[in-house]
Amino acid sequence: MKAFAKVGDIMSVDLVPFGNSHVRKIGDKVLFTCQHGRIECAANIVETCAVRLLPVEQHLPLIACISSQFMHGVKPTSAYKLCAAKQQIDMQPILACSQSDQGVNFQKEMATRTNSLKPRKTYVPWIVLNGVHTRTINNKARTNLIQLVCDTYKGSDKPAACSKS
Repeated sequence: MKAFAKVGDIMSVDLVPFGNSHVRKIGDKVLFTCQHGRIECAANIVETCAVRLLPVEQHLPLIACISSQFMHGVKPTSAYKLCAAKQQIDMQPILACSQSDQGVNFQKEMATRTNSLKPRKTYVPWIVLNGVHTRTINNKARTNLIQLVCDTYKGSDKPAACSKS
């Protein structure tokens, strides 16, 4: 989140909350299976609905907060409530979306996008910069995203954070 606050004007972020999940259709039912089980699948759909229903300035900090809460063992319902309050976001439309056909369709889109990656994803997070994925990009994005964005940006109007990074 620090990076988005400092260099968000020169980058666009496109989260695809699918990870190491799979989608299959049985009859008219769409089923998702996730590396870490049902709770992860439900959280992925909540995050996908947030991505689709909120602008990036709202969904990025919300999802970062939720992920952080999960890492600290906070249960989903509590994490959603806490993070929504912290970000001043009404979670009701997002949660309603996550329980609806709309949420399933949004998640199927995330599956398609993930499964269309070239090269194919072999780990998560799979970070793509200007259409390119390499381990170097992935590592730099995870260790110093501000520096990576500043080094990659070709415009003349770099934010102040670029002169400090």
